[in-house]
Amino acid sequence: MNVFAKYQNGKSINSAELSGLTEEELLRLKELVDEDLLHIGDQLLQVRQKAATTQTYADPDWYRRIIFAKKIKGGLSQKIQNELRKRRKARAEQPERPSEQDAFIKGLLRAMDDVLSPAEKQEIIRRAHIIQKQIITGESR
Repeated sequence: MNVFAKYQNGKSINSAELSGLTEEELLRLKELVDEDLLHIGDQLLQVRQKAATTQTYADPDWYRRIIFAKKIKGGLSQKIQNELRKRRKARAEQPERPSEQDAFIKGLLRAMDDVLSPAEKQEIIRRAHIIQKQIITGESR
């Protein structure tokens, strides 16, 4: 049974199951949970307003169940948020890999160091800057 089906059927979802989801799936699940929490909040607000205005109170058993559901869903929302935060932190701690173009340029510069004299290398870099400006401004040769 997938996590979404478990959630819809009111089954418990643990942290290990959350860690197996993609970030997109986590966000979708969090959206569902948060929508349910909003709905529960609306129900509680209506019941409390009704109690304040008409002195008619909700069924105590229903009230206990909805408060418990709010607690469980709030905990699940927090677990999802923690998993997302853990993944973002892990991504931020990973060293950034250079793009293929950046890697090629670094390789080209190293090769130039190996083959050319410093003056020849400087001349190539100077010409490359001129060509770069021409490309940016749309000038032709």
